[in-house]
Amino acid sequence: MACAASRTPGGVDASEHDAGRAVALWVSAFEILAHDGEWSGPRIVVSLLDRVQWLRQELKARDRVVFFDKKKKTPIPTNVAGEVYEHLYRVRNDFLHGNPVTAETLKLAKPKQSVLFFAAPLFRLALTAVLDLRSPELSDASDDQNYDHIAAGTPFSGPQLLAEDAILMAGEASTMAG
Repeated sequence: MACAASRTPGGVDASEHDAGRAVALWVSAFEILAHDGEWSGPRIVVSLLDRVQWLRQELKARDRVVFFDKKKKTPIPTNVAGEVYEHLYRVRNDFLHGNPVTAETLKLAKPKQSVLFFAAPLFRLALTAVLDLRSPELSDASDDQNYDHIAAGTPFSGPQLLAEDAILMAGEASTMAG
């Protein structure tokens, strides 16, 4: 599912329908990955993202809330990764219910970039939680002050930090505004 979602249409024949389809495929890929054997849904995906061993200090805190119920009665604490997933989920729902999916509805609030740019790094991070991948170089109490040393040639932390950087980029402006 993730492989199909990552095939972004290009060229003159690309349409908003293709973007909506890609978002729907990404959400399905996340829900398949997070499936607990009985059920899957947005809350389970956010719970999965909470199990990622975050290397960046900014992603360790659950400093935001998302809502998946219409009346916003049940807040779910999360970080910017959960916010990115919430946006993907909402665009998917719009698409599947026949609401227009435009270049504007795909954009996140502040970086003004399409949520599709952040789906693959977010999926990569979710995979680390499912596979229970941990950085052998770092203890749970470590911080990211040692970025250059960690990123240089380590099999886990280098790609992990790049994916985390992408997610932080998605939340950059909203963090500054908050």
